[in-house]
Amino acid sequence: MPSLGFLLKKLVGSLLMPLPVALFLGTAGWWLWLSADGKGVLWGGDEDRRRRRRARLGRSAIALSLLILWGSSCPPLSQTGLAAFEDDFPPFPGDSVSAVVVLASDFRHDLGAPPTAWLSEASLYRVAEGIRIAQMQPWARLMLPGVDPARTIGGNEIYREAAVALGMDPQRITLAPPGFDTDDESRIWASVVGSRPFALVTSASHMPRAMRLFERAGLNPVPAPTGHRALSEPDVDRPVLEQVRRVLPSASAMDRTQTAWYELLGGVWVWLTGLV
Repeated sequence: MPSLGFLLKKLVGSLLMPLPVALFLGTAGWWLWLSADGKGVLWGGDEDRRRRRRARLGRSAIALSLLILWGSSCPPLSQTGLAAFEDDFPPFPGDSVSAVVVLASDFRHDLGAPPTAWLSEASLYRVAEGIRIAQMQPWARLMLPGVDPARTIGGNEIYREAAVALGMDPQRITLAPPGFDTDDESRIWASVVGSRPFALVTSASHMPRAMRLFERAGLNPVPAPTGHRALSEPDVDRPVLEQVRRVLPSASAMDRTQTAWYELLGGVWVWLTGLV
């Protein structure tokens, strides 16, 4: 079971995402502004000044919440912010490695769906890239994250079954004990791969933090980023309406901003706690 500290870290991290912060600021600002409304009442002196300050603070909070919503959902800004994390490492160079280690992400277990549908988008990208590299190097083992049986139906090994469904030889798969975060996974895999070079597969935005933690654990990872979401596109002529659409606020841009912000907070956390 995850510790209380781990659960609190996840909760605080979720609350610090752009959307919850903007909603909290907007709600608090609306309340401050509304509570400062003195219609029909004569105020004077210090009470009047306090109400005016409260109204100004409320309006400022609302303006800041709107600024956060507009900025975080703006495609050019979200693209630039996420690219700052994704551009640190090139794709796997094809080096000879004895193992391909895939880091965990989210999943949902529904027996009414195929195994590939159990994985989140990030998990599916990671497993698919791990299989691609392992097939390029038939002597390498594919090392997948284990899953807490309490989170599945019938104790299914989510990542293993998805990899087999995608064509991976089950005899070449090694499962790790379940881990709670990247630092935990680095310690788990250290006891398995030792100092041998191995391909480390994770999302491109997560790769900088994962590399620091795995190298701190004394491991020798070769970065294999995948699941890029801030890819540059060919510079071609597009219709004006298409160009306008690409700069309008969108939910996908907000999601990219949240990913970049999550990695920024994760980097600050490992620095504050002395993990790297």
